[in-house]
Amino acid sequence: MSLWSIVSQMAPEEFGGIFAEFPRSLRCVLGEWLENQPWEFIHGPDAFCSSVAQGLLSAMLERLRSAGGDGQQCHILQQISSVEGAYRHDPMRLVAVLRAILEGEKAAVLRRDRHLPLSFHRRQEELKFSLGLRRLQHRVREVQAMRERGAAPGDGPAASNARDPQLKSEGKAPESELPALLLEATKELEAARQQVLKRIQIWKRQQQLAGNGALFEENLTPLQKRCEGLVEVHFQLHQQVMAAGAELGAELLSQLLERGERSCGEGGGDEKSPPERMNIYHRGGCGVKGRADSAGRFTGGVWLRCTVQLSAE
Repeated sequence: MSLWSIVSQMAPEEFGGIFAEFPRSLRCVLGEWLENQPWEFIHGPDAFCSSVAQGLLSAMLERLRSAGGDGQQCHILQQISSVEGAYRHDPMRLVAVLRAILEGEKAAVLRRDRHLPLSFHRRQEELKFSLGLRRLQHRVREVQAMRERGAAPGDGPAASNARDPQLKSEGKAPESELPALLLEATKELEAARQQVLKRIQIWKRQQQLAGNGALFEENLTPLQKRCEGLVEVHFQLHQQVMAAGAELGAELLSQLLERGERSCGEGGGDEKSPPERMNIYHRGGCGVKGRADSAGRFTGGVWLRCTVQLSAE
């Protein structure tokens, strides 16, 4: 069940003034599409968030224009034009407005039903992971571009927004910015790994509850894809770290490699738990073979580039 399937049946007065900056009629046209976008997880004025926000604005306008076809009423078309004019040059403001609308809708549902649909929570978690993986891929491209230029992102007007604000500091030498960016990327890699481990734990718990008659979704394809995506971006980041070794120095290079190995080579949990195997197959001369227990603890090597296959025992 989607959040919209509940919201669409509620009276407009239950939502207060959440539609002050975005017409409710357009929100109704968007339907479930709105809650299936990562509005909640887009924060900050960095280049990545701005790019994602711009893409969402374009996708939203396209959906609004195509939803009603030739039968759209004149006032709806006017509202679409008004929204485009208001947010075309500031898509991050649109993100904030639509995030507030979703928060208002969730609050209204909670006031009435005391809970949100489980499928909504699951979808939000998927959106968070997907966006985090996209951010990591953006980081890798950013590192590669910086290395190819041989200069910091702030060396010219066109590149002034190519890096997150938190990586800027007055008087910072250009050679210190590549390590800062790589350190930031490894932190984000660790955050993504924690999400994968959490999902593995949830799957394990659901499997245990199934023994008591609870419903159990045996399809492991989504989790498989998560693992493969994380493996791929880790491999790409590892390549960039190794290529930048001379610029980083031995001590920092060792630190980054250790953090990278820890991000995709360790996990917590009970050693005695029955294992769910995660077979990591060699591919293209860059892989390793190993296994993971129910806590996501990997043995047999560090993830580089490989295909992951989950199978319940």
